[in-house]
Amino acid sequence: MNIICFDLPNCNFNNLQSLHQAGHTIHTVTYGDTSYIELQGILTVPELGNVYELTESDLPKIKKVVTDLDIDVMIVTAPFLGFLHDHFSSELTYIGPTHQASQLEVSKVYAKEFVRSAGVKVPDILEESVSTEFDSTLWPKPLIIKPSVTWAPAVIVDEGQDDLLSDHFNKAKPYDLFVEEYIHDKIETNVFFTMVNGEYVITHTQRICGEDRNKNVLPREWYFDTFIEPLSPEADVIVRQNAEKLLHKVATLGGCYEGSLCGFLTSSREWYFGELNARPDVHNSLPVLMSGDDWLRGITSDVNLIRSYWHNKVLIKAMPTLTDISLIPTERYPIELHDKYRVYPPSSLTSDYLTQSGGCVVVSEHRSAMDAFVTELEAMTNFRVNRPY
Repeated sequence: MNIICFDLPNCNFNNLQSLHQAGHTIHTVTYGDTSYIELQGILTVPELGNVYELTESDLPKIKKVVTDLDIDVMIVTAPFLGFLHDHFSSELTYIGPTHQASQLEVSKVYAKEFVRSAGVKVPDILEESVSTEFDSTLWPKPLIIKPSVTWAPAVIVDEGQDDLLSDHFNKAKPYDLFVEEYIHDKIETNVFFTMVNGEYVITHTQRICGEDRNKNVLPREWYFDTFIEPLSPEADVIVRQNAEKLLHKVATLGGCYEGSLCGFLTSSREWYFGELNARPDVHNSLPVLMSGDDWLRGITSDVNLIRSYWHNKVLIKAMPTLTDISLIPTERYPIELHDKYRVYPPSSLTSDYLTQSGGCVVVSEHRSAMDAFVTELEAMTNFRVNRPY
């Protein structure tokens, strides 16, 4: 089959690779250095350009590409392109959220109202404003600011960063925003799920530590100074109960897609919704754990295939990052260690095996293999891995 993917950077790296290995012809519309994914046999679509710049006005151009390439399957993991569902889901096999489901990621105000109606706690909105008028000096720190209806990340402002926030606003187009209640006493939790035509399965959960430090007005990739560990059994039960309550309502919006929930669990065992991603992670290095054809069948028609492949599966995730980001143009990533230690390879590399942003995510099914991999990686390079992992 001929498959086209509209992808945030490497969200579908492993999925596309497995589909290519199954004999399908894969085209991707994405952003940034594509040399590494092209090395895997994935084709790019230069005539559609940068995925971030596509809008509904580009529909004629997109339709022409779909016709010219005789596309059978469309995969959409760019949430701002949710409108493509309205135009293509009846014409071909469509993998992605419906337009309405995509708004749960694009519009944070809509998401809050939706989640609250599902009976799940959300942090309060303390003030609504616009970026050209907002004065952060009037607020205690840390301060969390989110765009209301524009697809963009939240910004955390710490003490001494008010001038940096002003510079940030001056460089961006004006947008509506709100100040969100900051939950201090918390751990950050992730719930990963697959949605298939009104049914869903939770594939796995995790606790992530340190990501919030990379979301201030001096942003870095999320994996710097970050580590991932399992939730405690008690925390896992609470997080899953709230996720189930929310996903039951999300399922009514339809669509076939992978996604994740970010939330906060307090010491009083209350779980607050943070955000929903209607797509896999950016720079996703999560292995597919099944053949490309099984994944295709599972995500379009049989969620039980996904459920069975994830049953009792435990994955260890680690984040190697460079000790000095000035080394990004020169420090080769030792890709050969992945075959040696049975660790799944990262996605965010160039064809010269340089990291695109100074780090990556790696995954293994075996603790001993990851330990040996990390030991040799740190001994032979300037990459370091945060503990625990």
